[in-house]
Amino acid sequence: MATSSNASASTDGSESGGFPVANNPAIASQVLAAARVTPPPSDDDAKKPLWRYVELIERIGKGQGGNSKMRCRLCDHHFQGSYSRVKAHLLKISGFGVKFCRVVTVHVLEQLQAEVAAANAAVARTMPRDIPLPTEGNEKMRKRKGVSVIESSFNQEVRSQLDELIARMFYTAGLPFNLARNPYFRKAFMFAANRPIGGYAPPSYNKLRTTLLVQEKTHVRECCSPSRRHGALKV
Repeated sequence: MATSSNASASTDGSESGGFPVANNPAIASQVLAAARVTPPPSDDDAKKPLWRYVELIERIGKGQGGNSKMRCRLCDHHFQGSYSRVKAHLLKISGFGVKFCRVVTVHVLEQLQAEVAAANAAVARTMPRDIPLPTEGNEKMRKRKGVSVIESSFNQEVRSQLDELIARMFYTAGLPFNLARNPYFRKAFMFAANRPIGGYAPPSYNKLRTTLLVQEKTHVRECCSPSRRHGALKV
């Protein structure tokens, strides 16, 4: 792929990373077609089309979010990470600690963004329809009948909606029902219900698998160290 001569050639407008400089949409299409892997290397490619522009060299760090060593098929840059870094590299998104692809011109960027948008739209069409909760479906009827004093004082309708949301989380994610017996499952909801934390949102996918995971592992390791083994550990 790319050599030092290729890199220097990109400055005179003739070639970049082994490809001609895509200074118009037609050349951009040719460059992407030449680098694109067809058929896709994985089933997940329909949702993440930019995987088609990198070569996966080696999977690393089992259980760490699917990180891999990879090579960009456009500019030959080697880096490691997950799909978020592939996007950052090709779509020139800052803040991910990876260099931007030098082959991606304005015209290439527009076509890559169009591929990502098309994939997102396709995924959105396959998403399950947002079916109202049982209590939401009965809301109009309840407004006609009115709410009793007892129901109002205990905020019974809100409690029921929360129960239904929790149940739907179990059903749609295929969570084992034994999770409801986990003391931390119950403790989390009781903690939230008894504290004024308006606007709180639960941790994201990335925060759960990175920041919070590292924090918990470090904490447990410290608690289990010989110097603190005499203390009681409840995790």
